[in-house]
Amino acid sequence: MQEDHDIGYRIIEAIATREGIDPLDVDPPLHDAVDVGALEDVLRSTNDSTSISFEYGRYTVHLDGPESVQLTPRPECDSSTACGSQSHHSEA
Repeated sequence: MQEDHDIGYRIIEAIATREGIDPLDVDPPLHDAVDVGALEDVLRSTNDSTSISFEYGRYTVHLDGPESVQLTPRPECDSSTACGSQSHHSEA
């Protein structure tokens, strides 16, 4: 995997793990919500104390430096609300 996409991969992995889905099933695509290249540029060009937050699907994504990805559920997006998709349906 290219270094420019490491943070994007970590974000998708964190969401897929939280949602219990395959990373390829995370929807919408991350690049539809944020410029991943710009995130990489900012995090690479600043010190480890840089924090970035943005809304993606049902979560607020918090990046505290280049290695830390934290997800906070958005209160307005419960499991019945799509909030930019990322809803998945279990087969019964």
